[in-house]
Amino acid sequence: MSKTRFWYTAAIFIVTGAAALWFTGNALLDLWRYFRLGAVAVAEVTDWRVQEISSSEFGLEATYNYQVDGKLYSAKVLVKQPVYLNPYSAEKDLQKRKQQSWKTWYDPKSPSFSSLQKLFPLNYCMQAALSLVVFFYFAFVNVFFKRRESAQ
Repeated sequence: MSKTRFWYTAAIFIVTGAAALWFTGNALLDLWRYFRLGAVAVAEVTDWRVQEISSSEFGLEATYNYQVDGKLYSAKVLVKQPVYLNPYSAEKDLQKRKQQSWKTWYDPKSPSFSSLQKLFPLNYCMQAALSLVVFFYFAFVNVFFKRRESAQ
C-alpha cells in the first residue's frame, strides 16, 4: 500500500468514524431520555409563551405543575413539535393549546425529570444508522482492496 493511499484511508476512517460516533452518541442520549420517561401524571399548564428558536423558527414554551406521590413539581419545557415559521402562527396555535388538557411523562426514579411530549428520536436514530452504514462500507472496501492487492 502506498503512503498516499494509507493517508487517504486513514482520513476517511477518521472522518466517518467521528461522524458515526457523534450521531450514535446523540441517538443513544435521546433514546435514554425517551425510555427514562416511564410514568404519566396529569399536568396543569400555568403559562404559555412564544419562544424564538432562531430567526425563522418559533416554538412554544410551557410552564406546568404536576403531582407525584403527593409532592408538587414544577417544570418549564420547550415543546419540540410543531415548530412555527413566524410568531403569529405560534400565537394562534397557543390559543388552541391553552384549551387542551395535558399530561406529563416523568422519570419514576427522579420525578423532577419530565416532559409534556414523549417523542421517539427517529431522526437521530436514522442519522446514526446511516453514518454507521457509511463507516462499515468504507471498512469493507478497504478490506476488499487489501485482499485484492495481496492476491496480485
